[in-house]
Amino acid sequence: MHKLVQTNIDQTKQDIKVALARDEIMKIAMRLLRDLDHNVPNYYNRLIEFFKLYFPEAEHKIQSPKQLLMLAQKGAQREVLAKRLKISSQSFGLDLRMKDIKFIEQFASMLLISGKMKKNELFVVETKKYIQELVAELTPNMAKIASYRICAELVERAGGLRNLAFLPASRIQLLGAETALFRHIRTGAKPPKYGVLFQHATVKSVEPQEKGKNARRIACKLAIAARKDYARIYYARI
Repeated sequence: MHKLVQTNIDQTKQDIKVALARDEIMKIAMRLLRDLDHNVPNYYNRLIEFFKLYFPEAEHKIQSPKQLLMLAQKGAQREVLAKRLKISSQSFGLDLRMKDIKFIEQFASMLLISGKMKKNELFVVETKKYIQELVAELTPNMAKIASYRICAELVERAGGLRNLAFLPASRIQLLGAETALFRHIRTGAKPPKYGVLFQHATVKSVEPQEKGKNARRIACKLAIAARKDYARIYYARI
């Protein structure tokens, strides 16, 4: 009986692990970059988000922010953390690659060095580089159409690559314009024509009357590209 229960637990852990996707890392990294851009001191919360995704069993053993930073800086590999926290390294969290773990270690080091969790320009550059690598890995077709930042913003605002792949182009066009859209619904103000896509060169650089048309054109191409990118990952996992 005990063996059957353990088998079921192991299977559930495996199912949860498979359900997690690497675009979750991209979402956290994009939120971190946005915090860094606006100098919002949410950095520690972003580190916690990484741990919830990667090693959720460790979170309950962490007693203070400083302890987490010290542990992550000295080595964020799951086996190393498990040994220091005296817990099992078996986890239903997402298995990260070495470059992801190195980024978490760099992140913890930046927070420890800056002391008061201030913005660090060098780390901003590293975060952008890390997101660029994630975009090249997860959304190569989207990256041919838009910048890494637009791709990552769209994935983050849609709630993941799967959600983005199922959105129509009209919704992708307005991702990032939620405030203006609700204002339009509430007050009858002019409806927005673009959100995140405003950053795209072919939208930003044209006359105002052309911006909406170009945003729609780019959104259509991105909708197709997102479906290709999601299908590539989905079929690779089957």
